[in-house]
Amino acid sequence: MAPKKPAPAKRPTKPVRVIEPLSREQVDDITAEFAAKEVSINAEADRIINGQRRDDYGPAKESFEKIATGWSVILGTEVSAHQVALAMVWLKTCRALQGFHRDSFVDICGYAGLAEVLNE
Repeated sequence: MAPKKPAPAKRPTKPVRVIEPLSREQVDDITAEFAAKEVSINAEADRIINGQRRDDYGPAKESFEKIATGWSVILGTEVSAHQVALAMVWLKTCRALQGFHRDSFVDICGYAGLAEVLNE
């Protein structure tokens, strides 16, 4: 008769952790974070304004014209879409004065790029 094998030692069981799938927005954020380290600020701004932002908000000209209309009413003077882009560059520049944050400079480049397009 063969000797009996000892019963395998029981491993302590750990609770199973369910990992939820990432949303498309989370994947985009992670991708942008890694991409930001690989590309220049100008290239990142170009990718954003000619990619997801345009997909989300439509053509910049239409969006900035709507903003200009609202600002014209609020300020009591005519504001153009181009001036909206310039004002946004200034807003982001003021924020950037608080310290270097890459996203602020990406935004500055993006708004400057839109100012060029909106000036045509």
